[in-house]
Amino acid sequence: MTQLDYARTLYYRHSGKTPLVRLLTALLTITPVVAAAGALYAVLAANLPILSIDKIVVVAAILLMMGFAFGVGALTGKMLLWARVRNMAMVWAVAVWGAVLAWYVAWVVWEWYILRRWDYDPELLFLFMHPRGVWQVALAINHVGTITMGDREDGIKGPVLWLLWAIEAGVVLGAATLVPYRMTRGLAFCEACQRWCRRREGILSVGPAADEDRLRAGLALKDLSALEELGPADMSAPRRLRVDLQNCPACDAMHLLSVCRMDVSYNRQGQRSDKVRVLVDRLWLDPEQAKTVEEIKERVYAAPSGEAAAQRAYIAPLPSEVEFGNDDARAEFGVDTEAGGESTDETEAEEESPDVEANPERRPTKGGMGF
Repeated sequence: MTQLDYARTLYYRHSGKTPLVRLLTALLTITPVVAAAGALYAVLAANLPILSIDKIVVVAAILLMMGFAFGVGALTGKMLLWARVRNMAMVWAVAVWGAVLAWYVAWVVWEWYILRRWDYDPELLFLFMHPRGVWQVALAINHVGTITMGDREDGIKGPVLWLLWAIEAGVVLGAATLVPYRMTRGLAFCEACQRWCRRREGILSVGPAADEDRLRAGLALKDLSALEELGPADMSAPRRLRVDLQNCPACDAMHLLSVCRMDVSYNRQGQRSDKVRVLVDRLWLDPEQAKTVEEIKERVYAAPSGEAAAQRAYIAPLPSEVEFGNDDARAEFGVDTEAGGESTDETEAEEESPDVEANPERRPTKGGMGF
C-alpha cells in the first residue's frame, strides 16, 4: 500500500457518483424556479425608486440583492443534496448554471421593464433569445442613466453605473455559485444506506494546540487522547479548537471526525468575526472510537477548572469532629476542643470589645456581607 492509498483510507472523500435520473429531476426543478426568482427580483429592483428616500432605496437594494443571490444558491444546493450528487465537478456545473440563468433572466426582465417605461414595446422572449441585443440595450441605458440620487438632476450613468452593475453581478454570481458548493463540500454520504450523514458541529471545544502537525499526526494514528490532553477551551480566548462529528443516521458503520481551528477577532465597533481553518477533515472512526470522543467530551466538561476548584476549596466547610485526630489539629482549624467543636453566639458576644458595645453603629450587621 502506497502512502497515497493509505491517506485515502484515513479520510473521507466523495465517491464522485451522480444519479442521472435524480440530477435531471433537479435540473428540471432548478431551471424554472431560479428563472422566476430572477424575474421577480428584476421587477422589485425596478420599482425601488418609489421609496423616494435615497438611504432607504440603497438599503432595500442591498437587502434585495443579497436575498436573491443567497436564495438562488440555497435552492440549488438543496436540490443537489436531494439528487445525491457526490461529484464536485457536477456540483460546480449545476451551481454555475443556476446562478447564470437567474442573473441573465433578471437582467433581461429589468431591461424589458425599463424599455416599456420609455414607451417601447419589445417582446420579452425575443430579447431573451438575443444576448447581443441585451448588451446593446445595456449600452443605451448606461448612456441615458437610471435613477437619480441626492441633488443630481440626471440619472446615474457612465462608469459609476458600470461599477454598480459589476458589483451586483459579482455578488449574485459569486454567492449563487459558492453556496451550493459549501453546502455539499463539507458533508459526507453513506454509500451503503444512500443517505447524507448527520453533522454535529462543536461537539467538543478544546484549547489550542502548540504543535498542530503533531496533533494531526496523533489523530491520524487514532490517538484520541491528544484531544483530551488539550483540556477544555476558554470560550473567551482568541483561539480554540472545535471538534465536529458526522455519522450516518441509518447505520453505525460511518463515523467521521473533523477538527477546526477557531480564531476570534473583534473590530473597532466590537463586532465579532470567526476565522475557521480545517486541521483534520473527516477522519474515519470506528463506532468504538466515536464513542470514545463522546466520553472525552464528558470527562473534559466534567473536570472542574482551577478557579472553580479553588472557589469550592475556599467555601468548603471545616472538617467535622471525626476528621480531627488530635487536639493540635483541632486547634489549628480553630475548633474549641472543650466544646466539642461547636461555637455559640453567646461565646462570640462575650469576646466582643467594649468599644463595639458603646458604639452600636460600628456593630456588624447580619445578612449581606456582614457575617
